[in-house]
Amino acid sequence: DHAQRLAGSILNAYGDNKKAIAMLRDIPKSSAFYEQAQIEVAGGLIALDETSEAKDLLRALARSEKSTEARFAYANLLASEDDHRGAVREYGLLIDALPEDPPEDAWRYLVGRAASLLELDEWPAAEADLLRAVEIAPQEPAALNYLGYSWAERGLNLDEAFGLIEKAVAIEPNSGAYIDSLGWAHYQLGDYEEAVGHLEHAASLEPADPTITDHLGDVYWRLGRKIEARYEWKRVLELEPPQQMRERVEKKIEQGLAEQDS
Repeated sequence: DHAQRLAGSILNAYGDNKKAIAMLRDIPKSSAFYEQAQIEVAGGLIALDETSEAKDLLRALARSEKSTEARFAYANLLASEDDHRGAVREYGLLIDALPEDPPEDAWRYLVGRAASLLELDEWPAAEADLLRAVEIAPQEPAALNYLGYSWAERGLNLDEAFGLIEKAVAIEPNSGAYIDSLGWAHYQLGDYEEAVGHLEHAASLEPADPTITDHLGDVYWRLGRKIEARYEWKRVLELEPPQQMRERVEKKIEQGLAEQDS
């Protein structure tokens, strides 16, 4: 069963999702690998744009098997579909079930809920989750970066914010996402000369990331490098960004950045 699950996982990774799903569904419920196989079936269904079936599968697995990993995957799927209220509910069930001394990997539930709370504009609750995530996993760069960036973006606890982001970068120095956070935090403070080097480095590490490319365009504009800014924004459109980002970037290509924008 382990070899079969592994083979199915590899097929999913290489995009042969239908074959992966068929192989993974053959793993019996009595197997120790059944739960993970079903989660990977859902991943294959999502890749095939059969999201509704994936959602039903994960929801049923979370409830009938009391699978924390299935519930986590279900919460992530709800968040990816902008059902942030639903995601907050599911992450909350995971968090409420944690023991008094939670395992380090529980940071995932807290950061996940925080991300959805931020989408719902519920900053105090999100901040509390991020603080708890860093308390549980003080060496986890994703948690460090998320809290540090969220503070810097709001002009809060700036010394601590930069310390957290820099610690995340030190742990994973080749992470374009964390280097982007460092650059974007400097950008938020109006320190464009300091920001540009970090954002160029991040873009070189993650050239296909529309958010990082967008940030690089913004800092170029602020430095008066308007031709380069529009070039980067046009690249964002080629990278198939979410619709909301696409509309925002199209406006910047046409009008540039207003003086009060940040």
